[in-house]
Amino acid sequence: MEHLGNKELIGYYIILIRKRLPRTEIHKRVGKKAKDLGVPFGTAKTNYNIVIKTLQNARMIYKSGNYYRTTKRFSELLHGMADVWEEWRKE
Repeated sequence: MEHLGNKELIGYYIILIRKRLPRTEIHKRVGKKAKDLGVPFGTAKTNYNIVIKTLQNARMIYKSGNYYRTTKRFSELLHGMADVWEEWRKE
């Protein structure tokens, strides 16, 4: 949710998570709140799903229960990506 940049919406999301509501109910409520606040939630949610799937495919995160967790190799993989990025910037 941080990628949305709206503190009110992020706070609302955290409250809903702590209430342990079903994911579909949270999504529905956050979508309505985002619309009320004028935040483009549909686009942000799509981008979020793309990032999650990319990180899962890269074996950087995994789902445990209702949460995403970083793998033991997360920092190693991140350092590898940083090395590639630095080499690319030199060119």
